[in-house]
Order: sequence, then C-alpha cells, then structure tokens
Amino acid sequence: MFSLTSAEISHFLLAMGCLLATAHLLGFLAERIFIPRVIGEVAAGLVLGPTLLGHFFPDAFQWLFLGFPTEDKLFGLLY
Repeated sequence: MFSLTSAEISHFLLAMGCLLATAHLLGFLAERIFIPRVIGEVAAGLVLGPTLLGHFFPDAFQWLFLGFPTEDKLFGLLY
C-alpha cells in the first residue's frame, strides 16, 4: 500500500507530534479558562492548519504537512 523511507516516516511522526502537542497544550489552556477542552483542541487544528499557519507561513505549512507526496494520504488514513 505505502512504500515509505525512514525519513518520510520520521517526517510524518514529527507532524503528528506537533499536532498532538498543540492540541494538548491548547486543550489544557482552554480548561484553565473554563471552556471545554475540545474547543482548545479544535483551535489547535485551526492554528496549525491552512487557516493560520498556511496563511501566514505557507512554506512552513507545506513543509510540515505536505512534505512528501503520500503524506496527505497518511493523514487521511488517520482521520
């Protein structure tokens, strides 16, 4: 199905780690200001997605989430 090199796997895991860490951090901050944790987690998707990161830093967004041709398919598999 997928034929990935070790560099592509590590790149994908870095992107997943950034997503999870940001979701955890913003979820924690949301709880601290007494709003549901899920709101902070959704905000993490907006911050790291094409809405903010992709708009203000398109090269960083391209590198992090579209760094190799099958990375979007791997994210789609997990979604």
